[in-house]
Amino acid sequence: MTDKERLEEIEEIEEEVGNGFAIEDLDLNTMTVVNRKHFNWLIQQAERVQELKHDKEHLELIKDRQEEEYRNLHEQNKRYREVIEQLYNYDGDVQAHSALADMLCGEILEESE
Repeated sequence: MTDKERLEEIEEIEEEVGNGFAIEDLDLNTMTVVNRKHFNWLIQQAERVQELKHDKEHLELIKDRQEEEYRNLHEQNKRYREVIEQLYNYDGDVQAHSALADMLCGEILEESE
């Protein structure tokens, strides 16, 4: 029985009783008296656990996407640094430097599309 099924069963029992009630276990030949206030609190806690599990799954998906985006940005930043270093360390004339800058910037723009 899943937690959700168990919670549904408990909620059905809760609808059938008054302020306090007894739960009878025929297999063990026992009876337990439960205060309605405590029982309701337990139901709320079980519902909250389900909500938190859902939130956790959602946050894990967001985290995975952010990690992937971080890796992509890290690689892009690495490429930008390489281009800047090439341009900074270039010893040619101004026209050749300008042509190199155009070529490298064009490559970067193509990669980012």
